[in-house]
Amino acid sequence: MFYAWIGLIGQVVFLVGAVVFVLVGASDQRSAIGANSRAQSVQLANLALQGSFLDALRSTRGYLLTGQNRFLQSYYTDRMDFVTGLSQARGLAWPDAVSGLDQEGSAALAAFQLADQALISPRGSPRSQALFSQASNASNRFVGANARLQTLLARVGGALAATSQRSLGIGLVGTSIVLTVGLTIPLLAAGYILRWMIVPLLGATNTVRRLAAGDHAARAVPGGPVEVHDLSLSIDVLADESDRLRAEQEEVSRLSALVRETAMRVREHLDAEDVIREAVAALEQNLECDYVWVGLVSDGKLTLPVGNPGDLGLRLALAESLTSKYVERMDSVYQRRSSLRLVDLRSDETGILPPRIRKVLLKLGGGSLLVTPFGIGRELLGGLVMLRTGPGRPWTPAEISAVESLTADVGRGLDHARLYAREKDFVGQLKDVDRAKSDFLAAVSHDLKAPLTSIVGYTEMLGEGDGNPLDATQQQMLGAIERNATRLRALIDDVLTMSKIELGNFETVLRPVDLAEVVSASVEDIGSTAAEQHVDLELCSIERGLIVEGDPEQLDRVLTNLLSNAVKYTPHGGSVHVSVSRDADQAVITVRDTGIGIPEQDQQSLFTRFFRASNAVTSSITGTGLGLAIVRTIVDNHRGEIVLSSQEGAGTTVTVSLPLRADGPRADAKPSVPEVPVVQPVVQPVVQPVVPAR
Repeated sequence: MFYAWIGLIGQVVFLVGAVVFVLVGASDQRSAIGANSRAQSVQLANLALQGSFLDALRSTRGYLLTGQNRFLQSYYTDRMDFVTGLSQARGLAWPDAVSGLDQEGSAALAAFQLADQALISPRGSPRSQALFSQASNASNRFVGANARLQTLLARVGGALAATSQRSLGIGLVGTSIVLTVGLTIPLLAAGYILRWMIVPLLGATNTVRRLAAGDHAARAVPGGPVEVHDLSLSIDVLADESDRLRAEQEEVSRLSALVRETAMRVREHLDAEDVIREAVAALEQNLECDYVWVGLVSDGKLTLPVGNPGDLGLRLALAESLTSKYVERMDSVYQRRSSLRLVDLRSDETGILPPRIRKVLLKLGGGSLLVTPFGIGRELLGGLVMLRTGPGRPWTPAEISAVESLTADVGRGLDHARLYAREKDFVGQLKDVDRAKSDFLAAVSHDLKAPLTSIVGYTEMLGEGDGNPLDATQQQMLGAIERNATRLRALIDDVLTMSKIELGNFETVLRPVDLAEVVSASVEDIGSTAAEQHVDLELCSIERGLIVEGDPEQLDRVLTNLLSNAVKYTPHGGSVHVSVSRDADQAVITVRDTGIGIPEQDQQSLFTRFFRASNAVTSSITGTGLGLAIVRTIVDNHRGEIVLSSQEGAGTTVTVSLPLRADGPRADAKPSVPEVPVVQPVVQPVVQPVVPAR
């Protein structure tokens, strides 16, 4: 320790000397650099003065030759720059340099005075030329003074650079000497100490490196000083502990992977027996378990456990012996989310197991037993029993943790299976109810059509005068009966059609259809209704020859529903425009109205059965909400697409696209001339297109 203190004091002395030496050298070097920088600044300022002076004389010559004011302005600017630069250079220069700058300033002032007189003299006169010549002569004196000053500045800068270089060299050499001496003493002391410690330390270091490289069998040989000896022993202890922890971690990782894989397989099943079978198979294969049983709790008792084949006697014993008392004990263990572990069945003095079960387990050669209950929430669903035969095979904490995690997944899987079974039964009941409802609606709709047909027939006969003649009031009443009968028939048709759709009896028979004929007929049918409501229904444009594969009756139903909606939701004085056109390989039907529009929040649900827009309900406009659901189904059956764009209070545009027949008109074919005058459609506010409609 004495020599260590002596070495430390010497090291401190050398360190302080080195710091002082470096600081002094740095100060000298900084001074030399500052002086050199000052000299360079004066040199640059002197060059700038020369440039400003010569630029001013060139501007004077340009003005005398051309008379342009830009040269005169440049002259005054350069002269001002010269005066400013001279003042700045004097502030940076030392006495010798200031003297040179004064000589330059005197020569430049004389030249500027002559130039000023030449500029105010008549341009091109002998006087102005003579004055400019005198100014040029004065500039020669300036150039000479400037050159002498540049020579002085270059000489001073070179001397300062040499001084700085010399100071830097001295500092580097001195610092090297001080550092060399300061490092030699610690190295000698370190060599002496290492000579005594090197062998055991190198051995310990080599052991640590081998351990870090993955050689877990490497061990250090104790030796050297007491500290190094203890270090080697500590390395060996740490290596042994690392081996133990690594083995435990590998086992935990293996069991975690087992739990994840088994949980995934358990979640694949929705049947309770399949869930239990997967769990039992995984435990038998991966936990070195000789026997596995799973018992389910029902009405406070344990049902016949599921487990290994060939041990029916034990399973019966488990089912008979585990009375409600033991089920309650298992439930208390489950509420703590723990397990029961018996290390050795032969020394079981706790009385946890019924004697009959313990006797049967010992006959099987049972050694250690693990019982883990499982459930969902606070409800106990059952228990998992695992047995290992032979002594010396206890259940480790990692295995118990893995089993508890797995049983939690088994509990969730059984609960899902139970819920699935209940939901399956409930869905079946709902399907039966829905089927009965659809059958009832279909039957009622069919039964209503017969008397309705009679009502419509007799109404037509009365209107044609087959009975007694009717006066105007009776004709009006008869018209009301006919309109409501027609509305009722449409409602019955919608309900009957929807029932067929729900029952899967709604069939679409496809054949070539001329779309123009279907649209024209539908517009003609709805025309009288539009006239009664004072709505202008107009077929703006129609392209002939658009043949689609479709069911003509169903396509007529689509057009009738869309036009009826457009007319019904358009106030008096409004208009409905219909057009048929071609877009590539699609036939496009567009129905545009100026009606009440559809609120944005309702547009996503308009194709839902019995749904109606909120503003239509508020306005007390009659309707069932079935028409557009039927339209959507028909369009889908025709492999088409329906798009709606609407804004509340500004109208609605519905576009139906249907694929043309493959042998229909080509995309580059010249369209036929419309048979009706083309009317420019009214521009309506459009929102982002959405699929649902009213």
